[in-house]
Parts: sequence; C-alpha cells; structure tokens
Amino acid sequence: MEPALQALGASSIPLGLLCIGAALCFGAARSWVAPILTSSSAKFALMPAATYWAAHFFGLGTHALVVAVLFQALPTASSSYIMARQLGGDAPLMAGITATQTLLGTAAVPVVVALVQA
Repeated sequence: MEPALQALGASSIPLGLLCIGAALCFGAARSWVAPILTSSSAKFALMPAATYWAAHFFGLGTHALVVAVLFQALPTASSSYIMARQLGGDAPLMAGITATQTLLGTAAVPVVVALVQA
C-alpha cells in the first residue's frame, strides 16, 4: 500500500499545476493585476524582509536564517487554488496568482538567497 500512496503523493503537485493551467482565464486577467501585484509584492518582498528581521532579532545562525528566509520567498502552493475552489473562493483569481508567482519565483528565489548571503 505504501508504494501506491507514495505515487499518489508524488503526483499531487503536477496535478494541481495542471488544474491551475486549465482554470486560467486570460480574458479576466486585467481585473487581476492589482491583487496579483499586492500578493506577489507581499510574498516576495515583505515576508522575506520581516523574516530576515525576526531571524536577526532572535539570533538565528547563518544557515537557519537562509532557510527561514528562503521558505518565505517561495511561491504560493498549488493547493491554494484547490482550496479556493472547494471553499467557494475566487478560484480563477487564485489560479492567476499561483501561476504568476510560480513564474516570478524562478527569479525571486535566487535574488533573495543572494541578498541574504551578502
């Protein structure tokens, strides 16, 4: 039973991303600009900066500080789209936020790591 559950668990992220891609509606993308900019700036700038400050305040070591800030700079999880859909939220908007942050994360994560290590 364990191999079957591991296979299902390993496929959950790709299936979530496929659902997000299927839910993207580029016709409504103009109305998403402000929420996407707000959530992305908070996710890639405010959260890592606050974590960096808190880690320094509490005296975390260098490696722990890098890991803590790195986790804050990761894009939002694909499961957030699934939760928005199941709980009656704005699933198309969440799909747009997740897709945009996944693309931005490819550039943001290396920049944040370089800034923390400098």
